[in-house]
Amino acid sequence: MKIIAFSCKLCANALEGWKEISSQAHACQCLTERAAGRAASCGNISALAVAILCWLAMAGLALSIEPEVFTADFVREESGQTNPSWVSSYKVRGGQITNGAWCVAINEPVGCGQLDIILNPSAELPAVAVTLAFKDVPGTDLSLNLHNDVGELVGVDLFGNLAESARLGHTDTFIVPLSRFPRATRISIRRIRGPLELKGIVAFPVVESLDDLTTEEKRAFAKAIGEKLAPARGLGPLRIAAGLSRPEPTTNVLGEASYPVRHWSGSLSAELAFPTMCSGTCYRFFTNLYFKLFPDAKEAGNVSFVSSDISLKSVLSGGTQVALGSLAPTTEELEKFEQKTGLSLLVAPVALDAVEVLVHPSNQMRTVSFDTLRLIFAEDSKGTGYWDPESGLHGPILVSGGAPNWGTSRFFAERALGGSGFRKGMHTLDVAYEDGIEAFVACNQNAIGFAQHRLPRTKPVKVLPIGSDSAAVAVDARTVNDGSYPLTRYLYLIVAKDHSSELPDNVRRFADLLLSLDGQCAVADAGSFPLSAETLRAARQKLGLP
Repeated sequence: MKIIAFSCKLCANALEGWKEISSQAHACQCLTERAAGRAASCGNISALAVAILCWLAMAGLALSIEPEVFTADFVREESGQTNPSWVSSYKVRGGQITNGAWCVAINEPVGCGQLDIILNPSAELPAVAVTLAFKDVPGTDLSLNLHNDVGELVGVDLFGNLAESARLGHTDTFIVPLSRFPRATRISIRRIRGPLELKGIVAFPVVESLDDLTTEEKRAFAKAIGEKLAPARGLGPLRIAAGLSRPEPTTNVLGEASYPVRHWSGSLSAELAFPTMCSGTCYRFFTNLYFKLFPDAKEAGNVSFVSSDISLKSVLSGGTQVALGSLAPTTEELEKFEQKTGLSLLVAPVALDAVEVLVHPSNQMRTVSFDTLRLIFAEDSKGTGYWDPESGLHGPILVSGGAPNWGTSRFFAERALGGSGFRKGMHTLDVAYEDGIEAFVACNQNAIGFAQHRLPRTKPVKVLPIGSDSAAVAVDARTVNDGSYPLTRYLYLIVAKDHSSELPDNVRRFADLLLSLDGQCAVADAGSFPLSAETLRAARQKLGLP
């Protein structure tokens, strides 16, 4: 009855006084009537589901297994709560409990506020469904992480911004795949930034589907039960973690029958995790795949998240064997590296990406040409530094972008500014995440900036198509996939190796995963764009993959 009581209370305190009901049948009938009535009035799916379950109970249809449900409604003290057998305890750090909610103010430091569900290691759960009842406020950024028994991260930012993912997926429930993180002993809900008002949590064990069958195994099973296996996993509507359909051009790319399909052979020990330099442009899809292959790896000990410039310099200097970023070495750099080290550098594209130009929504510009960008951004520009009347704005232009040495900045300068440097006084901010250029432009009417493509933009900004008037091209999956968007680029995997040897097995297995259908689906789900089947096959060949 816990989940029924909690769910109905989250709807509208529909269960107030339910403990006085002596008969279970009477309780079910009461719950059914109240939950169904509340569902009809507010459209709450959780309440409607409760009503259906109660009706089934009244009809005598017993459920085979009743899940042990953990609830936290912030009315009772933590120490006074009775937990299910799979939960040892739960703790709240930061913020305050007030009016039956856990609240953290918007002005609290980044990372302040964390709720931990401490798991009972003996439970050995395959997965846990976590439902969060929080107030949807713009700017709220929540993260779900997993820790081991000494407090180290073993599952990093599993769903990205929970608030954003919940909004996009029209759901408040997340399935935490504990079977992939056998050392996890703590589920942590961490406030990253913004305001937080969490009314309660429901969590209970669930069974996760097995998605590790090879194509041959799936085909054999389909044959055994007399059904036909679809010709390619990419065909049909593809879904991302947030619950949205991928754009049709991306679906078409991933649905090509010739797309390489990876045969999953299981995770590797953390001892085999290789040190890597990874740029912010590759962060999301890299971590999703790297920590799937090495679920027990410690992020701090194995991966350094740096700019593309630093990741390239590190591999060229021999500081690391593997790097990911938006910068590829020049022919001269490749020759010098081989002469100096006697090793070869393998460089392969792993994803497509785009750089966008952002302005404030009040800006009346509809498009922007490279000539205009040069006038605004270029160091040797003859522009006045003030907005043109066609923008509808007055006053000096607030120019913003990444640090000149970053990969995104170097690409933008080369492609849009003809190789010129940047205007003095440019505001230098992060180009990969929403709290950098995106937030600056959203808060400053006279601002303009360039940043890595993100989907969706969570701040109020306008993305300008590139070109003149009707000839301008907007960034989307189609224009990036066909190369017509002029600020399209590749993201690269760079590996140093002996001339006479193959890639080390751990690196090879990671590259095999990244350059496959599974890997490119992760690329698409992270907001970048997958390679075409032809480009993917060429990249695999360059790395010596079948």
